[in-house]
Amino acid sequence: TNYVDPALPEGFYYFRVYEVHATGGAGGWSDTGTLQVVADVEWPTAEILGPLSGSFSAGDVMPIELRVSDDTVLHIAQFSINGKYVGSLGLKTENYKVKPSFGESRTVVFEAVVPKGKAGSLEISVVVSDVTYKQVTTSIVVGGGDAGAGQRGGKGRKK
Repeated sequence: TNYVDPALPEGFYYFRVYEVHATGGAGGWSDTGTLQVVADVEWPTAEILGPLSGSFSAGDVMPIELRVSDDTVLHIAQFSINGKYVGSLGLKTENYKVKPSFGESRTVVFEAVVPKGKAGSLEISVVVSDVTYKQVTTSIVVGGGDAGAGQRGGKGRKK
């Protein structure tokens, strides 16, 4: 019921369809349908919910919990730890219908393997993109000088 084409200009579109049989015969035209294309007016949002504390060693599997939303359709989240890419998560359901969309938000969990890096703290960064190529980056620092308390990095940066 939802489809996003970032190249299609905003406005109303009208269409009709007809059936073509395998034997070559054709059915009649359908009634005229109407489609309204609306602009993508918001940037995606992303908030890292966890981990907010703890200590992790290289090779540990660490779940990263992320809350994401957008006014259109979210596409992908790309994760890095201490500046090293650790993977991506397609924001889709099992049947490949893209979710969330049109104002929805959801929480997703990505399991990352902790790479070798500076001891004592981890900087977790996530870049979230929607299908109209808008991106937001958010990050947090876990661990460090205060025995593992999480610190939120700067607010999300829009690209």
